[in-house]
Amino acid sequence: MVSPVGVPVATLKRLPLYLKLIKEASSRGLAWISSEDLAQKLGLGAIQVRKDLSGLGIVGSPRRGFPVEDASRAIAACLGGDNSSDLFLVGAGELGRAILADRGIGLQGFNLVAVFDRTPERYYGLGLDVMPLSKMGDLAARMGVRMAVLAAGHEWAQEGADAIVAAGLAAALDLSGLPAIFPPEIAVSRVNLGADLAYLSGLIGPGRAAAR
Repeated sequence: MVSPVGVPVATLKRLPLYLKLIKEASSRGLAWISSEDLAQKLGLGAIQVRKDLSGLGIVGSPRRGFPVEDASRAIAACLGGDNSSDLFLVGAGELGRAILADRGIGLQGFNLVAVFDRTPERYYGLGLDVMPLSKMGDLAARMGVRMAVLAAGHEWAQEGADAIVAAGLAAALDLSGLPAIFPPEIAVSRVNLGADLAYLSGLIGPGRAAAR
């Protein structure tokens, strides 16, 4: 994972959660939010929250907490823009449908806003219209989306990756398992279930696999 200079990866993973809660506070008209409130809702320690936010240059008050608007702007800037939580899904097959059904994505503060596939006419009833890959660049420019989840099948994963690059997106979560090839300027995180299972199998070994 590529992270902004000086921001630990663990902190970076928590930032979308902070941003979601801080934006909710803003929508309720709150000007301040405490580290204790954030910590309780996220299952973290208040000290960790203060360390994460102060590391971004967000200055808090001992009695009031952190200023909501300043914190929102600082986190959005670190993540790469106001629409950093919006995602495209590339691939409407079985894996793509599983991603759409995963409520954890929303709980982490992200929104799947559009689905693309090389054969969009095959897919209906997903809750979002499935569009051809060729429309990705125009929609990315209009919506300010910078990230995508690549859930294409093996037979066209590289085509999906190329479409992400051509659309001008900055980052991709690659679930294709190939892995697909991206240029170095694209931030890429990869998930390969087969490789991860092989790693776990190696850890337990043949003797421990049957142990109870």
